Amino acid sequence: MFCTFITGYPMYPGYDLALGENNDYVKYVQEKLALFFNNPNILREHGYFGPLTLLHVLMFQHVFDMLETGVVDETTWKKLTEV
Repeated sequence: MFCTFITGYPMYPGYDLALGENNDYVKYVQEKLALFFNNPNILREHGYFGPLTLLHVLMFQHVFDMLETGVVDETTWKKLTEV
């Protein structure tokens, strides 16, 4: 599965990304989180939504006072593309 790009960033895939997913959308999320938190360790999961990605999604949601679900829903996705 490949991301569809609009104005320089991928469009929301149309479904939530959660623990266990493995695709290019997750890889994009990991890249954005690694940049935001200045922590390249998250990239070790290489497109797999594992425990490091879950932790960083939860921290990201906390920073932006979002509902801390650990799931990349459309709201979380939009915020990731803004930062």
